[in-house]
Amino acid sequence: MIDRRIADQLIPWPAIIWKVVFNSRAYSLQIDVRAPERQALNVYWEQRLMGRCNRLFKYPELTVVTSGTGHSTHQLAAMMVRFKPQDPPR
Repeated sequence: MIDRRIADQLIPWPAIIWKVVFNSRAYSLQIDVRAPERQALNVYWEQRLMGRCNRLFKYPELTVVTSGTGHSTHQLAAMMVRFKPQDPPR
């Protein structure tokens, strides 16, 4: 997976933990990246700030933006599940 807001290099599937989150207004696709791959990412300050807010609500750190993809959160999740199952609820 590549998300240019957080990394210019490929993030390996085994390093990604993801789930669909409902935040009382909308659904979002959220990910965490395991160490040591997380330390190699160049996350922009806006994403780091949003990540801290996400952590307050016990959500995964990074939000995958669906804008411009032409797909809904659930459609993107259906594509991702082909590569890696969703993280089970905690």
